[in-house]
Amino acid sequence: MSQVTKVVEWVNQDGKPLWWRHAIRIALGYGEIKPEFIDVLYNLAKMEFGLLQKDEIYPSNTLPVAVTGFGVEEHPINLLSLGMVQNVSSLAPDQTIELNPSGLTVIYGDNGAGKSSYAKILKSACLTRGDVPNILSNVFNPSDAKPQATLSFSSAGAEPTHFVWEKDGKDSPELKSIRIFDSKSAIHYISKEDSVEYKPAELKLLDELVSACLEVKRRLLGELKQYETPHPVFGYNPTTNVGKLISSLNSLTTTESVEVHCITDDELATIEPLKREIHELTGKTPAQIRKELSNRLTYREPLLRQLITWSEQLGDESLALLGQLYVDRNTKVAAAEAIRQTTLNGLPVDGIGGDAWKHMWKHIEGFINSQGKAFPPNDGEHCPTCLQTIDSTTAERMKLFHCYIQDKSQVEAQKAIQAYNSHKLMIGSISFELSPHSGVLQEIQDRKPEIMTALGSLIGQLSSRQQAAIAEIPSLTQPALDLSVPKWLDAQLVVLKDKIEKVVDDGSLAKLLSDKYQKVLELEDKLKAKQ
Repeated sequence: MSQVTKVVEWVNQDGKPLWWRHAIRIALGYGEIKPEFIDVLYNLAKMEFGLLQKDEIYPSNTLPVAVTGFGVEEHPINLLSLGMVQNVSSLAPDQTIELNPSGLTVIYGDNGAGKSSYAKILKSACLTRGDVPNILSNVFNPSDAKPQATLSFSSAGAEPTHFVWEKDGKDSPELKSIRIFDSKSAIHYISKEDSVEYKPAELKLLDELVSACLEVKRRLLGELKQYETPHPVFGYNPTTNVGKLISSLNSLTTTESVEVHCITDDELATIEPLKREIHELTGKTPAQIRKELSNRLTYREPLLRQLITWSEQLGDESLALLGQLYVDRNTKVAAAEAIRQTTLNGLPVDGIGGDAWKHMWKHIEGFINSQGKAFPPNDGEHCPTCLQTIDSTTAERMKLFHCYIQDKSQVEAQKAIQAYNSHKLMIGSISFELSPHSGVLQEIQDRKPEIMTALGSLIGQLSSRQQAAIAEIPSLTQPALDLSVPKWLDAQLVVLKDKIEKVVDDGSLAKLLSDKYQKVLELEDKLKAKQ
């Protein structure tokens, strides 16, 4: 058993601080515990003892340390080949790189030929210091399979052993005894320019652990020190309400009175926009600012009007009206059809009651009326078209025809059909085209991407309502529209108009900037109070 293995077994024992394991793991992997790792170890130590909430990587960071690759190397290991690559970058799966066990093998090729990808496989399957490179899958041929490759090696000249390496899979102890050294791992071997010295690896590990323990202790003592002695509260602006409250704290101050002065999530979201606005207003004349604000107002108003129009055309009232027109159309068409069936069924001639027949009937009525006679003709009179004598049955049927023509149910049915079709056509002709507003939409995307997300949701709702309304049988019960975007735009217009009115001259501009700056100070102090 090597001395490094003994150190690892010692740190893995029960009763040892769990964060020590990660410290040794870092020292093994990087050759030293660099300053950037101290923050990780410090937070890990606080998590272990309940001073900080455990994060999602706490369990993996406190696992026992693996010593694979750092044990006693009893036999020489020769790497013989690397091939049968699957789903690694764009490396060909049927290529194998043969490595001479008794010499130097030089691998060369053009840029993009795959040299770096093969090197990443070696650094992952074997042992290297520093970060193990991230191995990407083949983006040109996407697959759910994990990246893998087959490495062949021999131990003490024995028959070759084939090991299938898989990303995030089980390691081979033999391959982990092979060191992969390149320019990136070199920095973890050479830390400074100084006289040459040799220190056994196990002592180096313990030295690094001791240094980490001392630094963690120093930081903890620093945190404790701030609670040991009372100190004045600094950092609050005396002109803010929070600053005035802090300066007047006493034994009578309640928790509720302090919480009232803590920042809310909505207030927190306004700090950066306020700072950006102050920056935009600084260094400009009132005329320049008014012009910029007017331009922004001009771009936003058409977008708001368009959204309001669409929301009204596809709103609940519009859909309810469409439903009423749909019911009215069906009712009146059914009534007209019932009258038509009663009057015109069983006739020996087709087409009675059609448009051509109605025109003929009107002309005959006009001719008979021009003769000073009543229409329709009575029993015993002559028909002006066939000159035959009209009997009682024919006279009665002609009276029914005349009543049918004069009945308003047909007219009402036609009006109901036209009214329904007109409203349906209006809804179906709506095109949710936003390209005329691309400029202001891009500005909103840059400043308030969540508004663009809400706008996409609103357009989706409107489109769903449109398709449901123009269906053969309309579905008019729909979820309520999310009108947060029109409301936000309307509030923006109110704010812009208010700013335009306030920026009249240099004095009003100076006051506007002062008010906004004071607002930022107030919000920042409220943020400090919450923290």
